[in-house]
Amino acid sequence: MITIAHYALVKLSEVKADTDADKAEWFVLSDAPSLAFDHDKILRDAFYRLKQDIHFQPVGFELLPDVFTLPQLQNLYESILEVKFDRRNFANKMKHFGMLSEVEDDTPRHGTRTPIKYRFDKENYDRLKAKGFQLEF
Repeated sequence: MITIAHYALVKLSEVKADTDADKAEWFVLSDAPSLAFDHDKILRDAFYRLKQDIHFQPVGFELLPDVFTLPQLQNLYESILEVKFDRRNFANKMKHFGMLSEVEDDTPRHGTRTPIKYRFDKENYDRLKAKGFQLEF
């Protein structure tokens, strides 16, 4: 038996189940039920690959909505890399590389409690990639 597997990045907001998936569920990877055949290994291998790709591709930005907050971005990276980051260090690092563009909106800001919204700056990211950039934590 030969198994060919692919993994894809899909925004949760864009997932639409058809009637044959009425009982489909989302699981935290560590809580996923045991799968048939070699599918447990395939799932682990795909997750390992995602953890590698996050350093070389804009994985995090592909999984978030077009406009997001730094806490959302940090939560995503922490979930994939299975680590905890210092909030300020993570924010400074992401801002330092110029991969984020602040989004102006009409949300009233109440001190530092209202998160600033950002958008992924693909042009700057592509320029960094052309120079051999990889995101290290």
